[in-house]
Amino acid sequence: MSEAGDPEQPYANALVKKLALCLPQMTQDVHVQRQMFSKLFLMVTARIQRLVKTYLRRFHRSCSIIHPASFDPNKVSIALLAAVTYIGGLYSEDISERGAVLEGLDLLECMVFSSKTFMTFPHLGRSNDSTDQGNQSLFDDLQAGCLVVVAQHCFGNHTAKARAMETRFGELIRASASACSFMTCIDAYRSVENLAFPRVVKLFKIERLNNNGCGKKLAQGM
Repeated sequence: MSEAGDPEQPYANALVKKLALCLPQMTQDVHVQRQMFSKLFLMVTARIQRLVKTYLRRFHRSCSIIHPASFDPNKVSIALLAAVTYIGGLYSEDISERGAVLEGLDLLECMVFSSKTFMTFPHLGRSNDSTDQGNQSLFDDLQAGCLVVVAQHCFGNHTAKARAMETRFGELIRASASACSFMTCIDAYRSVENLAFPRVVKLFKIERLNNNGCGKKLAQGM
């Protein structure tokens, strides 16, 4: 893990660049793009590592979507790294940091669902990239999609909530189903459709109430 003063890791720069590429899809207003871009520089190596730890400590223990022992920021897809980082940010005790993450959920969604995994899902079963690395990247992106759908459904604005359930969730299921030639992706499909999504939604709703100081009784009663 990097310490203060250490150089930025390649994955931090790659995350910022990939998010920045989606800015024109979010708005054509150059001024707004610049405002959004300025917040991307919050995603430095030290913060990413801290928020990944927060994700594992606060979120993963209740809903295990990723495999912590094999989660390496240098090796996972940028989409999954970004999703885990943003989910961790939703648990931040820093109000301004949490606010920046909430404002960036639409950009995260755009980046994740613009990946090759979702843009070409009708042809995934016939992909020429049958290497272990290619399959793992595919699986990473599916996990990222699951996290984004849950985050938008629970924390997004009205439009984002509707889009998450009416559009993105369907894309996630179809991409997972199209990838069923890979055993790991069959597992992903089953977990997204039957287990992970309802469990994570319940978890997030409790956490949102807890952040407002009124979810303790609800959590105890479940």
